[in-house]
Amino acid sequence: MNPWVRHSFLRESCLETPAGDDPHGPEGASGEPSEVEDSSEREEPARADSPQRTAAREGDEIAGFRVLAVLGQGAEGFVYLATQRELSDRPVVLKVSSLEGVEHRSLARLQHAHIVPILSAQDLPETGMRLICLPYMGGTTLEHLLEELVDRPPRDRTGVDLLEALDRTTSLAARTPESNGPAREFLAVESYERAIAWIGLCLAEALHHAHQRNLVHWDVKPANILLAADGMPLLLDFHLAQPPLGPGGAGPERLGGTPRISPPNSSTPWWP
Repeated sequence: MNPWVRHSFLRESCLETPAGDDPHGPEGASGEPSEVEDSSEREEPARADSPQRTAAREGDEIAGFRVLAVLGQGAEGFVYLATQRELSDRPVVLKVSSLEGVEHRSLARLQHAHIVPILSAQDLPETGMRLICLPYMGGTTLEHLLEELVDRPPRDRTGVDLLEALDRTTSLAARTPESNGPAREFLAVESYERAIAWIGLCLAEALHHAHQRNLVHWDVKPANILLAADGMPLLLDFHLAQPPLGPGGAGPERLGGTPRISPPNSSTPWWP
């Protein structure tokens, strides 16, 4: 949905504030999640058979991809900014993990404006690695944006503050994609409350798209939400995605995720 259409929808319906009500609510409900105040997260421990225990260095080649920088590290491996030699050295995100898991197949079933799409997947049995190639869109995670804004009270923030934080935290400027578009125009004129509500609406549409295809993400959190360089919010990281639990059915042996922000019904005894 075009951001301006969402803007009209939000203005006419869910974000209209009745006369006399405080738009921030009794607890300053402006979209600032508790993740900013409690930044500690229990990550899944790295397995002993992880295919890559140390990060590749700048200039290293992995199956036709040239590593430019490390973007992140998780329980399953590393995420790199890289160039794809065979396709005019286009910048891509290269996710290197073990051969286990079906994230590449999950992503292949999804095609939505607010889900980072998969470009290709390649298994390297000789090294025990799987390469998942994703488009590089610049930007940063919502978690990083909120950390940038933590010293500014929520009721003093605006959509412009989100854009300025986005530009400050966007690294590797020489490889950053074009950062213009309707999403940035929308954020530039909106309040912080409406900007956060719009981001939530975009993600709800993305999750609905996945649910229609029998996939539950299982780890929605600020660290798995990308605000691209052009201002568009996108959902990341489907490595835990699986079909929904049926009523009365047995729980899976392993869920993973982030315990601190998971729903109560996904805690022990299923936790690894």
